[in-house]
Amino acid sequence: MFRSRVAKFLLATFLAAVPVLGFALPASASTQTVGFRVGPWHCPKGLYGISNVDVFGTSSAPYASGSWSGPSNTQTVKVAISGVPANGGDVNVVVTYHCKVSYGPFTLAGPGEPAPGAVWVYGYGWQPTYTL
Repeated sequence: MFRSRVAKFLLATFLAAVPVLGFALPASASTQTVGFRVGPWHCPKGLYGISNVDVFGTSSAPYASGSWSGPSNTQTVKVAISGVPANGGDVNVVVTYHCKVSYGPFTLAGPGEPAPGAVWVYGYGWQPTYTL
């Protein structure tokens, strides 16, 4: 109980300081939905699925961020990326995927493996689905 009070206090303190410290998003920033999938070369026996996607901004899109988590049998993931500049920008992506693993007659998800990449996110309009 003590930890949750401390965590709530720290979160409230940080959120109150955000406008003062200048962490507010630029007025021209938008949220864009981008698709990600994992290439077949990662898994010789086939892809079981994607379980997590994290998106981080770079110098051309410093406020860009997004994440997705879900069932590990998802093949293509759409991630809402917030803080995308009006003229677009590069973002770094880490997709956690699972290959198919056979255990006797069963096919299960193997351990999670990262597939990192850097992709371009447009500031508006159509967004592609990237294969990492």
